Amino acid sequence: MNLPSPPATAQTEPLVSIVMANYCGAPYLAPAIRSVLGQSHGKLELLVVDDASTDNSVEIIRAEAAADARVRLLALPQNGGPAKARNAALEAARGEWIAVVDADDLLNGLQLQGPAIITPELLITQRAAHGASVQLGYLKPLLRRELIRTRRYNEQLRIGEDYDLLLRLVLDGARLCVTPQSFYHYRRHSASISHRLSEGTARAMLASHDDLARAFGGASPGILAAFAQRRRTLREQLDYELLVAAIKQRRLGTAAAMLRHPSLLRRLARSLRERLARKAHSRPPVTAELPS
Repeated sequence: MNLPSPPATAQTEPLVSIVMANYCGAPYLAPAIRSVLGQSHGKLELLVVDDASTDNSVEIIRAEAAADARVRLLALPQNGGPAKARNAALEAARGEWIAVVDADDLLNGLQLQGPAIITPELLITQRAAHGASVQLGYLKPLLRRELIRTRRYNEQLRIGEDYDLLLRLVLDGARLCVTPQSFYHYRRHSASISHRLSEGTARAMLASHDDLARAFGGASPGILAAFAQRRRTLREQLDYELLVAAIKQRRLGTAAAMLRHPSLLRRLARSLRERLARKAHSRPPVTAELPS
């Protein structure tokens, strides 16, 4: 995406179609759009799908589209979630390549070098051969459109829909490379949904995982073991959400029984520490006058 080229016009067939789903992202939307349009490779289109926002997102997108013909607004009549919004953009995309950018994130323009191949086992477990954790769940890849064909996002997922689609592609034989440089800036803020699970989202992620494991678990012993390892992680996430729900609903017997599991107790303690740290950071400084 960093090869020099003249900016595209509405009549020019784009080489890259960039998909951006948005729901009430007005505070971050214009910078996200402009970070895409600022790429040195100009032969692109930006498909911004507004998922029935209740803020002024549509007005912002229309203003950006009026300033640059590469921006296309797709306004959905009712909210359907990020997967449904991205699927609408995939249907409308014209480029040979597809890229995904969230409406509250940013792209930069560093040069590509030193790609590394990501195996299915590494993508499933997110653990390197020496055991170190790798963060691959937020990958926003650049994909050949012909590779996607009729594949679409799983609309039952509100969190992890990007990962689910990418994993299905890799398990089907797609070749995934990543670069050591940061081309994508992920924002984490109070309105983000990607770092906050609920019982419902955790169950949906576990169900999607089980579907993939049934379909691809027999491919190799390594992939089967990777699926089993990731399922343990997802099950622990679900158990933690059930624990939090039990505490909030004052079902203390259930909560006490679940807290016998050391991993859940550690997660709860970590969550409480982080919450206390955020509260302490948000407090105004205390000032006092010395007596004269």
